[in-house]
Amino acid sequence: MLIGEVLFKVDAAGEKVYMENWKNHCGKEIEIVSVTYTKNDAGVFLEGTKDLLKELLQKLNVDNSNIWKTEETLL
Repeated sequence: MLIGEVLFKVDAAGEKVYMENWKNHCGKEIEIVSVTYTKNDAGVFLEGTKDLLKELLQKLNVDNSNIWKTEETLL
């Protein structure tokens, strides 16, 4: 069994929305391509991608308006 992390934020209704897929535009802008309300469908960051996850969180949370957080998940 593998342990990874998923990105989520809380929507206006108080539900967790998980990031399913994302796109990096030349290292400048991060676009969330799709989201899901199911943790099992979320995009998982494994141990080797911790630096990428940290960078992604910094870029997504730059305006502090709708904070993305991480949550552990099992595969």
